[in-house]
Formats: sequence, structure tokens, C-alpha cells
Amino acid sequence: MLIATPRLVLLLLFAFGAAGASPASAQFRIEAETGTVSDPNPTDGQPGAEVRTFEASIFGPFTGTGFVALQKGAVTLDISWVPEGRYTLSVRYASPFGTKFESIAVGGVVYGNSTECIKTFRFGEISGWGWIALEDPAMPTVTLPGSTRTLVISACSGGTFFDSVTLMSVESVAADAEAGPGGLELRQNAPNPFAAATDIAYTLGESGHVRLDVYDVTGRRVAALVDAVQPAGAHAARFDAAGLASGVYVYRLQTSVGVRTERMLHVR
Repeated sequence: MLIATPRLVLLLLFAFGAAGASPASAQFRIEAETGTVSDPNPTDGQPGAEVRTFEASIFGPFTGTGFVALQKGAVTLDISWVPEGRYTLSVRYASPFGTKFESIAVGGVVYGNSTECIKTFRFGEISGWGWIALEDPAMPTVTLPGSTRTLVISACSGGTFFDSVTLMSVESVAADAEAGPGGLELRQNAPNPFAAATDIAYTLGESGHVRLDVYDVTGRRVAALVDAVQPAGAHAARFDAAGLASGVYVYRLQTSVGVRTERMLHVR
């Protein structure tokens, strides 16, 4: 069992569905301020990576007890407590001074979607806290354990602020998406990724009350698509993401037979 401490937050989204069901989707949030910050040149008069506990009025409330201002250097986060497996990677950040490029290494492997500074992720300009789903085209998921049990964010451009990092288990989501007892099946949304709206199809093996909800990576419900009694057979619902930030979202189908979840990627 994992015990919550100031250094880690374990989020078991949606807890448990029907009796005996597995967790719908396990995700692990690591607060940036719990990491170890470093400055490669502390005598140059320029700030390196710093833990800050103020400026909330500038970016908005942060999720933990502070955040990291990454001017140069790096912040190293302990992920030794995260179970083995494959994960998607999301970051809550602010970049008020324009688009930035920063490096992220998970388990000793560097991931990125840009060749700036050899290999980095692109962080678009945003004045307040916002979520971004990070995906390396060559390696869509990150794998644990690696050669190290750390997640390191290193400065390339600098001037990016990091609040937290979220690792979402791919295995638990995929397992829940499979057809189960009673013919309950939840399909991958289409299109995916999507810019404005997407369709979610599912099949019911028997009639009954159905709930279909959408959650963001923090576990907040952002849409209730279905809450009604429906007959057996094929069904579909449309999810309109107007006004929502880009990033990974999880949709959850719950019936008396069981619970199924899947993830989708919204890009603006």
C-alpha cells in the first residue's frame, strides 16, 4: 500500500466501479517542489532552478506547497515509488515569457518532440497554470523502471515554471477498455486526437442505467455525457471540448455490469 506523504500523491481516479472491479485508471502526480533542484553555475549571478512558494496571484493557485522556477539547471524528482509499467506523461506548467523548450528524462531515457537543444519538449506560451500532454512521436509512452528511478526536467530555454507532473498508467486503462461480462464494451473515441469534438461508441449487453463521464488528468469531471436508462445494443455520444485546455482526458462508462475507461487526447 502507498501512503500519501508530502513527497507524493497517489491518485486512484474514480476509485472502484462495480464490486470486484479494478481501478478504472491509476495515475500518479508528483509535485515539482518535492524534487531536488540544481544550478550548474551558481556563481554567475543568474538564478538556477528554484523552489518557490509565492507568486500564486500571478499564475493562479498551485496544486501542492509550491512550484519550481526553471531558469537554468534542473529539478530531479523521485519516482521510485511508481509501479513498473507504461505511462503517458502530462505536466502542469506556466510559460509567461513565450514558447520554451525544456528537456525531460524519465528513468534515464530522454523524451521529446523537438530537436531544439538536441531533444526537448515544446512548451507553448501560457500566462497561467495549464496542463499539457507530452508525447514523443518515437516513444508515445514512458516505461518504468529504467536505468534510474528519477524524472529529471532540465533547462534548455529556461524561464518555464513547473507545478506538477502526472504519470497515467496505460496498462490499467487498456485492461478496463476490453469487453467484459454481459457484452459491455467501450471503444476508442474517433477522431483521436481531436481538436473540437469527438464521438464515443459503446455497446451494452443488456439494458440498464448508464453513466458516461469525462474527466481531466486531475480527476475533475468536465462533462456528463450520458445519465439514463438505455436498451441493449450499440450507442454513441459526442463530446464537445469547447473551452477545455489541450491534454489527456479519460472517459468512463459505468453500468450495473461493470466499469470501462479509455483515454483520449484533445489538441487545440
